[in-house]
Amino acid sequence: MTKVIHAFQNKKNKPLIISDFSPPKTLTSGYLNDVRNLNVDFISVSYNPGRSVRIESSALAYAISQKTGQEVIFSMMTRDMNKLALQSRVLGARFLGLENVVIAGGDPFGKSESSLVKSVNDYKPTELIKDLQLMKRGKDFRGRNLSEQIDICVGATIDLGRGIYREAYLTYQKVKSGAQFFITQPIFYPSQISEFLETYRKISGTQLVEPVFWGLQILTRGGVTFSSVPIEFRDRIESGEDGVDIALSQWEMLKAVGIDALYLVPSIARGGMRDYNVAARLVKQLN
Repeated sequence: MTKVIHAFQNKKNKPLIISDFSPPKTLTSGYLNDVRNLNVDFISVSYNPGRSVRIESSALAYAISQKTGQEVIFSMMTRDMNKLALQSRVLGARFLGLENVVIAGGDPFGKSESSLVKSVNDYKPTELIKDLQLMKRGKDFRGRNLSEQIDICVGATIDLGRGIYREAYLTYQKVKSGAQFFITQPIFYPSQISEFLETYRKISGTQLVEPVFWGLQILTRGGVTFSSVPIEFRDRIESGEDGVDIALSQWEMLKAVGIDALYLVPSIARGGMRDYNVAARLVKQLN
């Protein structure tokens, strides 16, 4: 298996692509065809998208790796497990040979869900990221010795829709805690990137050198989006323009400002179904 940071360091003259992948709710293996059709550098297995019961992310990432040979990332949310469970999950993932994880907080449960399920939030994402650095030195959250050092590549998330300054500050805290790469929610204008990076520089006093995979979502009419979509893009998709063509035009803008690492979000229909065939069609035109 390959660490994300090593793939980034050794990337060729084409975009390095991480694709979002939603775990199924079924035990059948039909999802493997979706993976095999995606010619990307990493499959990033989401953690319970839609806050629904799905195959656990590290288990699915392992299965994908073993059955397809694809490089993988698994996700963990601090919302749902305490420190003991989260660190045990990381230990189990490394036992399976997984080398890449993305840490996030997780969206809060809504009012209708709160009577059925409770948040834990024993960690903040920055706290878990920091404690994973302890695990790399062979210590658990109590400071007790593990049998060996736990070598894992730790990623984190950026959502510019929550405010440029807020996210730049949080990104700096995550870097200080030990985050080694980042994935972002969809980006629609290169100006968002330049403003974010300049704000980060002002806050931290240095450039953001950790790899960032900038979000590119394939839009679909009436579909689900990961962030607020500008009216210009909503009008284009609602008028019938092909989502792949829109994504390609966004890619051209990103490429023009030197972006060469993408976090691809396949189009999502109402109900959460991803269209990986459309994603595969886009990837063929990106490479």
